[in-house]
Amino acid sequence: MYRWLKTISLVLVIIVEVCHGVTPGPVRINHWFDDQIYNMTVNDVIWFKNSPLRFRKDWKEYSSARGELKGLLDTPHQGTDRLGDFETATWYLGVDDNVVALGFKVYDQKNYLILQQNFLNKTSGTSAGNKDLLVSAFPGFVIDDTMQGEIGYMAYGGIMSGSNNINFGTWAPGKVHMTTGTAGGPIAFFDKKDNVVIIAPFSEFMSASNQLNNTSNPETLDWGIMGGVMEIPEDFMSQYMIFYSPNGINQAFQEWGSIMRDFYGKDPYYRKSDMTINYLGYWTDNGAYYYFKTEGDGTYEQTIYDLQSMATKQDIPYRYVQYDAWFYLRANGSAGGGTGTIHWDSRDSVFPSGMQKVYENTQWPVLAHNMYWSNQTTYAKQNGGMYNFILDPDGKALPFEERFWNDLFKYSKTWGLVVYEQDYMNDNTDLINQSISDVYSAKTWMMEMGNAARKNGLTIQYCMDYTKHLLTALEIPVVTQARVMQDNTPGSDHWRIGYTSIFAEAMGIAPFKDNFWTTHDEPGNTYNSTEPNGALQALIATMSTGPVGPSDEIGKTNASLLMRCCNAEGLILKPTVPFTAINKQIQQMAFGNNFGPDGDIYSSYTDISGYKFGVILAANIKSSYSLAMQDTGLDMSSNNTTLMSSDLYINVNLVEFSESKPLQITTGCVTEVFCLYYYSPLITVGKDKVLIYGEVDKWATMSNNRVTGIRVSSVDLYLQLNGVPNEIVSFRFFRNMKEEIVKCSLGPMGAAELSLNNNACAY
Repeated sequence: MYRWLKTISLVLVIIVEVCHGVTPGPVRINHWFDDQIYNMTVNDVIWFKNSPLRFRKDWKEYSSARGELKGLLDTPHQGTDRLGDFETATWYLGVDDNVVALGFKVYDQKNYLILQQNFLNKTSGTSAGNKDLLVSAFPGFVIDDTMQGEIGYMAYGGIMSGSNNINFGTWAPGKVHMTTGTAGGPIAFFDKKDNVVIIAPFSEFMSASNQLNNTSNPETLDWGIMGGVMEIPEDFMSQYMIFYSPNGINQAFQEWGSIMRDFYGKDPYYRKSDMTINYLGYWTDNGAYYYFKTEGDGTYEQTIYDLQSMATKQDIPYRYVQYDAWFYLRANGSAGGGTGTIHWDSRDSVFPSGMQKVYENTQWPVLAHNMYWSNQTTYAKQNGGMYNFILDPDGKALPFEERFWNDLFKYSKTWGLVVYEQDYMNDNTDLINQSISDVYSAKTWMMEMGNAARKNGLTIQYCMDYTKHLLTALEIPVVTQARVMQDNTPGSDHWRIGYTSIFAEAMGIAPFKDNFWTTHDEPGNTYNSTEPNGALQALIATMSTGPVGPSDEIGKTNASLLMRCCNAEGLILKPTVPFTAINKQIQQMAFGNNFGPDGDIYSSYTDISGYKFGVILAANIKSSYSLAMQDTGLDMSSNNTTLMSSDLYINVNLVEFSESKPLQITTGCVTEVFCLYYYSPLITVGKDKVLIYGEVDKWATMSNNRVTGIRVSSVDLYLQLNGVPNEIVSFRFFRNMKEEIVKCSLGPMGAAELSLNNNACAY
């Protein structure tokens, strides 16, 4: 029965309580093989106890709870991989000749574990009949009162990087509610201090899943292979990481993300060089004034020309344009309807002169939208085309050949394509049977698209994406940006991206909040709505570090408001890291009882020459809140400091802030009139103490895209500045708590050094 033991070459790990060659970190798994049970401890305190082990074969589930999994325990062995030195042990569990090796990998003095399941031979009949159930369950935990409600959670779920169905709550029977299955995502568990555990897939992300069973007794939360998979290939491995940090939720995600990006080699070059992330562009997607609507009775071609003409008059430096689903042929052949893309090129009624001619005339590069493919697509061999497609009987299709993407992207560059926006990521992987019944197909589709984009010098934006898509993008360096919030129709609260920006940034992806209006009333819009929060939308877009995509009616853009995002040539002046919700806000969502603010408090910072300049936003505040220094998420260099409070009209007041005097956030901080606070380290210049507020009329007053360096001498303070040749800039300082503004012109090469004492720029 167990002849497979003689030929095992790849084992899975289980951490023993006392390891022979490595020293476990603060998060541990203690196990008892004879009883097939284990638990998880954090700093020697039990947080979670295991749920039954389960896996499927021959259309039946086998469970340790019923004594149906037999096997033996292997002895530990040691090794080294890219994460460090580790020690392994393995449980081999099986039914007849089908064997699954379950275990953990413990790293020497590290704060993470790798949990693994390895199907040692091909296993058929594995489907659970529902993609959101599981083929296998390991690891898994019982939802009990072990921690007496002292553990909270933030569970990403749904589309837009896990934002649509994000859930918060406490780990206790009857209180855990979250989206799991193919739409599930990483989960952060935390106590009321700063201890955080993140559990997430570590490999084969597109087939990895989880399942909350809150109707069973006891309730359980399990991880494993998604339930629609029909057959597991021989030697298939699915891995999950348990990561611990004592530094709070935001920092935990930064630390975990750094490990994931390093392990998979996510190259930051593509994000840093993506022109649509770096420069201002005009958008036409859902929520935009010109979404399936043109100027007057004209064509989109004429609308684009009129848009560019008005932008020139208003001195708005749009550097690219986004085309949405209105430009290509969809299944029913009409604008606004259909069930998939038939041919991804412009229709004659949209651009009568052709897309190449529009690009030639405007010189605007293009970020272009696409949805899922129709099974009627003209590219498929089955329909007379040249390329391999998987045609689903329900009406959709999936390209399954890298040559297709190479040819499509090569041609599309002739009309200006620089970023391919793949929308409906969820439908591409949920509604095509091949994607949910096979462990590799969805990943193959994504990898082929990404490889072709890289070969053609393009980058990719994901939209309606699950968290598993961003995890997979760790292996696709040209995926540089992703939507992190629902479509931003005017008047909505879809500026609230502070939770999902945490995850996107951890994955090395620029968060994109979607398009926005800068003007309250834009008559004739198809939404019959107004936008009361244009300033907040513009602020969030800028501070997201992702694209900034205004979408106003021609002639209605508030140019002065919009230009607070960027310099005179449209380069976005952004912080080093995006705005994210502070830890206390997340804990309040989980625990309630005034544990944190009732509203949104975000923070961000810019790091220049070793100095960190912070920004705090308070909006949507429903009850007054005292914000402590240690809860800002900013690395403040002193226990006593002064914040610079700025309003929309650029008036600035000084606010004392210390450990004994928290910042008072009031209900006056609303969406229409939000509150901004800027932090600067106190810099000694001779006998003077100087705070740098930064550029007077920008959201990110200190941005690496404007200030490239800071130099301090015994008698003066200097800022190295970059921008447009002869651009006029104004910088605000507080010397000994008295305001000074230096206004000067950059040099003919677009650079200068600002001197505080000389009140001037030199170049």
